[in-house]
Amino acid sequence: MNLVEKIKLKLKDNDVRLYDEIIKNNITDKEILDNATVILKALEDKNNDELEYKLIIQIIDKKHLESVYAPFSPAAIKKEKVNLLSRNFLIPYIADEYYLLDGTKHVDWTKEKEGVLNWLKELGNSTNDFNGVWIYGKQGVGKTYMAMAILNKLVSLGKTGAFLPFSDFILRMHSSVLKIDEHVFDLIKPAKYADVLVIDDIGKEKITQWTRDSILVNILDYRIANKKLTIFTSNWSIDSYNEKLKIIFNNNYSYGNRNRNNKNQDNIEVDRITDRIYQLAPLSIEVKGRSYRHYKK
Repeated sequence: MNLVEKIKLKLKDNDVRLYDEIIKNNITDKEILDNATVILKALEDKNNDELEYKLIIQIIDKKHLESVYAPFSPAAIKKEKVNLLSRNFLIPYIADEYYLLDGTKHVDWTKEKEGVLNWLKELGNSTNDFNGVWIYGKQGVGKTYMAMAILNKLVSLGKTGAFLPFSDFILRMHSSVLKIDEHVFDLIKPAKYADVLVIDDIGKEKITQWTRDSILVNILDYRIANKKLTIFTSNWSIDSYNEKLKIIFNNNYSYGNRNRNNKNQDNIEVDRITDRIYQLAPLSIEVKGRSYRHYKK
Protein backbone atom coordinates (compact mmCIF):
# COMPACT_ATOMS: atom_id res chain seq x y z
CA MET A 1 0.00 0.00 0.00
CA ASN A 2 1.54 3.31 -1.09
CA LEU A 3 1.35 6.63 0.81
CA VAL A 4 -1.65 7.95 -1.14
CA GLU A 5 -3.64 4.83 -0.40
CA LYS A 6 -2.70 5.04 3.28
CA ILE A 7 -3.84 8.68 3.43
CA LYS A 8 -7.13 7.83 1.73
CA LEU A 9 -7.72 5.00 4.17
CA LYS A 10 -7.03 7.33 7.12
CA LEU A 11 -9.44 9.88 5.66
CA LYS A 12 -12.12 7.26 5.16
CA ASP A 13 -11.79 6.16 8.78
CA ASN A 14 -11.47 9.60 10.36
CA ASP A 15 -13.03 12.22 8.03
CA VAL A 16 -15.53 10.58 5.71
CA ARG A 17 -16.85 13.95 4.52
CA LEU A 18 -13.45 15.07 3.20
CA TYR A 19 -12.79 11.59 1.80
CA ASP A 20 -16.06 11.67 -0.15
CA GLU A 21 -15.27 15.17 -1.47
CA ILE A 22 -11.82 14.07 -2.66
CA ILE A 23 -13.31 11.07 -4.49
CA LYS A 24 -16.21 13.12 -5.88
CA ASN A 25 -13.89 15.82 -7.28
CA ASN A 26 -11.30 13.36 -8.59
CA ILE A 27 -8.47 14.98 -6.66
CA THR A 28 -5.23 13.66 -8.16
CA ASP A 29 -2.72 11.51 -6.33
CA LYS A 30 -0.11 14.23 -6.90
CA GLU A 31 -2.30 16.81 -5.15
CA ILE A 32 -2.78 14.44 -2.22
CA LEU A 33 0.97 13.78 -2.02
CA ASP A 34 1.80 17.48 -2.20
CA ASN A 35 -0.50 18.06 0.79
CA ALA A 36 0.21 14.86 2.70
CA THR A 37 1.71 16.60 5.73
CA VAL A 38 -1.20 19.03 6.22
CA ILE A 39 -3.80 16.31 5.61
CA LEU A 40 -2.28 14.16 8.35
CA LYS A 41 -2.02 17.21 10.65
CA ALA A 42 -5.68 18.04 9.99
CA LEU A 43 -6.68 14.48 10.90
CA GLU A 44 -4.65 14.75 14.09
CA ASP A 45 -6.32 18.08 14.99
CA LYS A 46 -9.76 16.67 14.26
CA ASN A 47 -9.47 14.25 17.16
CA ASN A 48 -8.06 16.79 19.63
CA ASP A 49 -10.87 18.67 21.36
CA GLU A 50 -8.47 20.70 23.51
CA LEU A 51 -7.33 22.89 20.60
CA GLU A 52 -8.62 26.45 20.19
CA TYR A 53 -7.92 26.39 16.44
CA LYS A 54 -7.88 23.34 14.17
CA LEU A 55 -6.30 22.83 10.77
CA ILE A 56 -8.93 21.93 8.20
CA ILE A 57 -8.67 21.01 4.52
CA GLN A 58 -10.78 22.68 1.85
CA ILE A 59 -11.18 21.85 -1.83
CA ILE A 60 -10.70 24.87 -4.11
CA ASP A 61 -11.95 25.00 -7.72
CA LYS A 62 -12.76 21.29 -7.48
CA LYS A 63 -9.11 20.35 -7.96
CA HIS A 64 -6.85 21.92 -5.31
CA LEU A 65 -6.48 21.18 -1.61
CA GLU A 66 -6.01 24.14 0.69
CA SER A 67 -5.33 24.17 4.43
CA VAL A 68 -6.62 26.81 6.82
CA TYR A 69 -6.84 27.18 10.60
CA ALA A 70 -10.41 27.57 11.83
CA PRO A 71 -11.62 28.48 15.34
CA PHE A 72 -12.88 25.53 17.34
CA SER A 73 -13.19 26.43 21.02
CA PRO A 74 -15.98 28.82 22.15
CA ALA A 75 -13.35 31.45 23.06
CA ALA A 76 -11.70 31.20 19.63
CA ILE A 77 -15.04 31.36 17.82
CA LYS A 78 -15.97 34.46 19.84
CA LYS A 79 -12.61 36.10 19.10
CA GLU A 80 -12.91 35.35 15.39
CA LYS A 81 -16.41 36.80 15.22
CA VAL A 82 -15.28 39.98 17.01
CA ASN A 83 -12.26 40.37 14.70
CA LEU A 84 -14.34 39.81 11.58
CA LEU A 85 -17.05 42.32 12.49
CA SER A 86 -14.81 44.97 14.04
CA ARG A 87 -12.85 45.40 10.80
CA ASN A 88 -15.82 47.25 9.32
CA PHE A 89 -16.35 49.57 12.30
CA LEU A 90 -14.97 53.06 11.69
CA ILE A 91 -15.67 53.89 15.34
CA PRO A 92 -15.24 50.77 17.51
CA TYR A 93 -17.25 49.71 20.51
CA ILE A 94 -15.67 50.23 23.92
CA ALA A 95 -16.03 46.51 24.71
CA ASP A 96 -15.67 43.41 22.50
CA GLU A 97 -18.84 41.86 23.93
CA TYR A 98 -20.94 44.42 22.07
CA TYR A 99 -19.88 42.99 18.71
CA LEU A 100 -21.59 39.75 19.76
CA LEU A 101 -25.00 41.33 20.37
CA ASP A 102 -27.52 39.58 18.16
CA GLY A 103 -31.03 40.87 17.69
CA THR A 104 -32.42 37.35 17.50
CA LYS A 105 -30.72 36.23 20.73
CA HIS A 106 -30.05 39.19 23.00
CA VAL A 107 -32.95 41.58 22.42
CA ASP A 108 -36.24 40.83 24.13
CA TRP A 109 -38.63 41.94 21.39
CA THR A 110 -41.55 42.72 23.65
CA LYS A 111 -44.73 44.35 22.40
CA GLU A 112 -43.26 47.76 23.36
CA LYS A 113 -40.43 47.19 20.87
CA GLU A 114 -42.54 46.01 17.93
CA GLY A 115 -42.18 49.37 16.17
CA VAL A 116 -38.40 49.02 15.99
CA LEU A 117 -38.63 45.41 14.81
CA ASN A 118 -41.11 46.37 12.06
CA TRP A 119 -38.82 49.21 10.93
CA LEU A 120 -35.91 46.79 10.75
CA LYS A 121 -37.90 44.32 8.65
CA GLU A 122 -38.95 47.07 6.23
CA LEU A 123 -35.39 48.36 6.03
CA GLY A 124 -34.04 45.06 4.70
CA ASN A 125 -30.53 45.50 3.31
CA SER A 126 -31.05 49.08 2.10
CA THR A 127 -28.90 51.63 3.91
CA ASN A 128 -28.55 54.29 1.26
CA ASP A 129 -31.64 56.41 1.79
CA PHE A 130 -33.26 58.65 4.38
CA ASN A 131 -34.83 55.73 6.20
CA GLY A 132 -33.21 56.16 9.60
CA VAL A 133 -34.97 56.10 12.92
CA TRP A 134 -35.09 58.04 16.21
CA ILE A 135 -35.57 55.56 19.08
CA TYR A 136 -36.52 57.20 22.37
CA GLY A 137 -37.76 56.24 25.80
CA LYS A 138 -36.84 56.17 29.46
CA GLN A 139 -33.47 54.94 30.69
CA GLY A 140 -32.94 51.20 30.77
CA VAL A 141 -35.65 50.07 28.33
CA GLY A 142 -33.09 48.64 25.89
CA LYS A 143 -32.64 51.40 23.29
CA THR A 144 -28.85 51.10 23.07
CA TYR A 145 -28.89 47.29 22.94
CA MET A 146 -31.41 47.40 20.09
CA ALA A 147 -29.33 49.96 18.20
CA MET A 148 -26.16 47.89 18.64
CA ALA A 149 -27.89 44.70 17.49
CA ILE A 150 -29.25 46.48 14.40
CA LEU A 151 -25.83 47.99 13.66
CA ASN A 152 -24.15 44.57 14.00
CA LYS A 153 -26.66 43.01 11.62
CA LEU A 154 -26.09 45.65 8.93
CA VAL A 155 -22.29 45.57 9.32
CA SER A 156 -22.36 41.78 8.99
CA LEU A 157 -23.95 42.32 5.57
CA GLY A 158 -20.88 44.25 4.41
CA LYS A 159 -21.67 47.82 5.47
CA THR A 160 -19.27 50.02 7.41
CA GLY A 161 -20.54 51.08 10.81
CA ALA A 162 -19.84 53.52 13.61
CA PHE A 163 -21.18 53.67 17.14
CA LEU A 164 -21.02 57.14 18.64
CA PRO A 165 -21.73 57.54 22.39
CA PHE A 166 -22.57 61.18 21.84
CA SER A 167 -22.01 62.59 25.32
CA ASP A 168 -18.52 61.05 25.62
CA PHE A 169 -17.72 62.12 22.07
CA ILE A 170 -18.58 65.75 22.78
CA LEU A 171 -16.36 65.70 25.89
CA ARG A 172 -13.53 64.33 23.78
CA MET A 173 -14.02 67.06 21.19
CA HIS A 174 -13.87 69.76 23.88
CA SER A 175 -10.73 68.17 25.30
CA SER A 176 -9.06 68.16 21.88
CA VAL A 177 -9.90 71.82 21.37
CA LEU A 178 -8.44 72.77 24.75
CA LYS A 179 -5.25 70.96 23.78
CA ILE A 180 -5.21 72.95 20.51
CA ASP A 181 -5.20 69.71 18.52
CA GLU A 182 -5.01 70.62 14.83
CA HIS A 183 -6.49 67.24 13.94
CA VAL A 184 -9.65 67.77 15.97
CA PHE A 185 -11.92 67.63 12.93
CA ASP A 186 -10.40 64.31 11.88
CA LEU A 187 -12.27 62.85 14.86
CA ILE A 188 -15.65 63.40 13.20
CA LYS A 189 -14.74 61.84 9.83
CA PRO A 190 -15.71 58.26 10.80
CA ALA A 191 -19.10 59.51 12.00
CA LYS A 192 -19.60 61.24 8.66
CA TYR A 193 -18.38 58.47 6.37
CA ALA A 194 -19.79 55.27 7.93
CA ASP A 195 -22.57 53.60 5.93
CA VAL A 196 -24.52 53.17 9.16
CA LEU A 197 -24.11 55.48 12.16
CA VAL A 198 -25.63 55.11 15.61
CA ILE A 199 -25.68 58.37 17.59
CA ASP A 200 -26.35 57.01 21.06
CA ASP A 201 -27.95 58.87 23.94
CA ILE A 202 -28.22 62.20 22.14
CA GLY A 203 -29.52 64.83 24.53
CA LYS A 204 -27.26 63.95 27.48
CA GLU A 205 -24.31 65.87 26.05
CA LYS A 206 -23.12 69.22 27.40
CA ILE A 207 -23.54 71.02 24.11
CA THR A 208 -22.18 74.46 23.21
CA GLN A 209 -22.60 76.66 20.18
CA TRP A 210 -19.30 75.33 18.85
CA THR A 211 -20.17 71.65 19.22
CA ARG A 212 -23.64 72.36 17.85
CA ASP A 213 -22.56 74.27 14.74
CA SER A 214 -19.13 72.79 14.03
CA ILE A 215 -19.61 69.18 15.12
CA LEU A 216 -23.24 68.06 15.12
CA VAL A 217 -24.32 70.08 12.09
CA ASN A 218 -21.17 69.00 10.24
CA ILE A 219 -22.00 65.33 10.76
CA LEU A 220 -25.70 65.68 9.96
CA ASP A 221 -25.17 67.77 6.82
CA TYR A 222 -22.70 65.29 5.35
CA ARG A 223 -24.97 62.33 6.04
CA ILE A 224 -27.96 64.10 4.50
CA ALA A 225 -25.99 65.05 1.38
CA ASN A 226 -24.73 61.48 0.97
CA LYS A 227 -27.91 59.69 2.05
CA LYS A 228 -26.30 57.79 4.91
CA LEU A 229 -28.42 55.69 7.25
CA THR A 230 -28.49 57.18 10.74
CA ILE A 231 -29.98 55.72 13.93
CA PHE A 232 -30.49 57.91 17.00
CA THR A 233 -31.23 56.83 20.55
CA SER A 234 -32.38 59.31 23.17
CA ASN A 235 -34.37 59.76 26.35
CA TRP A 236 -36.31 62.50 24.56
CA SER A 237 -38.53 62.76 21.50
CA ILE A 238 -37.16 64.98 18.72
CA ASP A 239 -39.48 67.83 19.70
CA SER A 240 -38.48 67.49 23.37
CA TYR A 241 -34.82 67.51 22.34
CA ASN A 242 -35.50 70.73 20.43
CA GLU A 243 -37.02 72.32 23.54
CA LYS A 244 -34.14 71.08 25.69
CA LEU A 245 -31.54 72.68 23.40
CA LYS A 246 -33.41 75.97 23.34
CA ILE A 247 -33.53 76.06 27.15
CA ILE A 248 -29.77 75.40 27.30
CA PHE A 249 -28.91 78.18 24.89
CA ASN A 250 -31.52 80.61 26.19
CA ASN A 251 -30.04 80.30 29.68
CA ASN A 252 -26.97 82.06 28.29
CA TYR A 253 -29.04 85.24 28.06
CA SER A 254 -30.28 85.31 31.64
CA TYR A 255 -27.11 87.15 32.68
CA GLY A 256 -27.66 89.92 30.15
CA ASN A 257 -24.37 89.32 28.41
CA ARG A 258 -25.87 88.72 24.97
CA ASN A 259 -28.53 90.51 22.96
CA ARG A 260 -31.96 89.38 21.84
CA ASN A 261 -30.91 88.93 18.21
CA ASN A 262 -28.36 86.30 19.26
CA LYS A 263 -31.04 84.52 21.26
CA ASN A 264 -33.36 84.42 18.26
CA GLN A 265 -30.52 83.18 16.07
CA ASP A 266 -29.77 80.36 18.50
CA ASN A 267 -33.42 79.29 18.39
CA ILE A 268 -33.26 79.26 14.59
CA GLU A 269 -30.10 77.14 14.65
CA VAL A 270 -31.69 74.65 17.04
CA ASP A 271 -34.72 74.36 14.73
CA ARG A 272 -32.33 73.71 11.85
CA ILE A 273 -30.74 70.87 13.78
CA THR A 274 -34.03 69.15 14.45
CA ASP A 275 -35.08 69.71 10.83
CA ARG A 276 -31.92 67.84 9.77
CA ILE A 277 -32.68 65.06 12.24
CA TYR A 278 -36.19 64.71 10.82
CA GLN A 279 -34.65 64.37 7.36
CA LEU A 280 -32.30 61.60 8.47
CA ALA A 281 -34.82 59.89 10.75
CA PRO A 282 -38.35 60.46 9.48
CA LEU A 283 -39.60 57.72 11.79
CA SER A 284 -39.67 58.19 15.57
CA ILE A 285 -40.40 55.20 17.80
CA GLU A 286 -41.04 55.43 21.52
CA VAL A 287 -39.92 52.36 23.46
CA LYS A 288 -41.77 51.77 26.71
CA GLY A 289 -41.55 49.09 29.34
CA ARG A 290 -39.70 48.31 32.55
CA SER A 291 -36.08 49.25 33.03
CA TYR A 292 -33.70 46.32 32.56
CA ARG A 293 -31.41 47.97 35.09
CA HIS A 294 -34.04 47.42 37.77
CA TYR A 295 -35.49 43.97 37.15
CA LYS A 296 -32.23 42.33 36.02
CA LYS A 297 -30.77 42.78 39.48
